[in-house]
Amino acid sequence: MMPSTKEINNNSNSSVIKLKHLVQADLEEVNQIILNYAKSEVTELIPTITNYITNSGGKRIRPILTLACAHMFDIKTSRHVLLATSVEFIHTATLLHDDVIDESSTRRGVATANQLWGNKASILVGDYLFSQAFRLMVETSSIQALRILSNASAIISEGEVWQLSNISNINITKEDYFKLIHSKTAQLFSAACEVGAVIADGKPEYAEALAQYGMNLGMAFQIVDDVLDYTTNDEQFGKKAGGDFREGKVTLPFIIALSNADERDKKFLETVITSENKDSMFLECVKILKAYDAFDKALNVARQFVEQGLEALEICPDSETKLLFKNLIIELLNRSH
Repeated sequence: MMPSTKEINNNSNSSVIKLKHLVQADLEEVNQIILNYAKSEVTELIPTITNYITNSGGKRIRPILTLACAHMFDIKTSRHVLLATSVEFIHTATLLHDDVIDESSTRRGVATANQLWGNKASILVGDYLFSQAFRLMVETSSIQALRILSNASAIISEGEVWQLSNISNINITKEDYFKLIHSKTAQLFSAACEVGAVIADGKPEYAEALAQYGMNLGMAFQIVDDVLDYTTNDEQFGKKAGGDFREGKVTLPFIIALSNADERDKKFLETVITSENKDSMFLECVKILKAYDAFDKALNVARQFVEQGLEALEICPDSETKLLFKNLIIELLNRSH
């Protein structure tokens, strides 16, 4: 019988920290590989930007997932460390590119790389990290891992292009939104989990189960993130509240409110998402979204993905890692940043 979310949550105390402790030795190797692969004989700009962004407050959750999944199956080599670093490089490259596309000046409460070194440098260093990610994949000699991560990279890029072409598109549906976050966020969570199991020679059914867990973890993570974009304060979240809203990104809370709004509120929402003066309309927009229970309804959708993630884990062998994975996905629902 699958444990209830309440039961799991009562036994959890920051599962990210516990998972990090579980794979600490491997994570230190990941950090060293990042330093080694960020070196360049051509320019100091590559290691400078790479070290800056990788030390700007991220939790390293994606490489931690890869390492933890590998340890579920008692891996005897260090190939999982190379793949975890590859996952982190892919994630870091997407952050560098995202901040240029979104014209962001801060991330996690500090200046973005493009703010400090310019757009061109950020894009080129992001490209460099993508190439280093693939070098690391090749070093593992695992065609399956290469297939999983290269496929994920392509899907992430497709999601980015789709989002760019649909900024301020009032006709985005829930289905469109789910496809987007599946591509942009959940795909890398899924791949991070799957390659950890694959490189440790976990049974195919376990690798698939962990891929599904990671997918649902990523979906829930992004939905909660999109709620927090409207509801959190700047100090908690490390970025200005309403950042995605100001960029014209139509996310689940907005979609829910728009589909339930009366004519007056619907007209306001349709106007605000295309307005050049969103700052002055943000608080009114939040008020309308609250009036239609958009935040609670969005979190209920996230809760469904949490339950699916828990269900996916059930076939995996019982272990400390499995329990921490259960706690981790539950804790998303109480996330404040």
